[in-house]
Amino acid sequence: MIYLLIRVRRIGNRVLVKYAQPGTLMFKGYTNFDKGYWAGVALDKPEGDHDGTYRGVKYFVCAKDCGVFVRPDQISHLLEDSECKMPHFGCFSKLNNLGFES
Repeated sequence: MIYLLIRVRRIGNRVLVKYAQPGTLMFKGYTNFDKGYWAGVALDKPEGDHDGTYRGVKYFVCAKDCGVFVRPDQISHLLEDSECKMPHFGCFSKLNNLGFES
């Protein structure tokens, strides 16, 4: 897989958490557990700490120990090889920091 940092806008986008853990964006918004805007990600491997339910509130659904919440600046968009359109430089490029659009 090839990675490229771009703005994440949609639930269901493939993402990287902290440049290392691939997963799927399942939630974005405000939570009951802390102030600020959060991203809920279902990791591909059980490297998380919940199943989408956190402190008794169901934010999304994923496999046991695959769910994590991180700040939006800790995720980047993950592109598959077939999505890469940069033949001269490859697709391992940092374009910008991520943000969410409301």
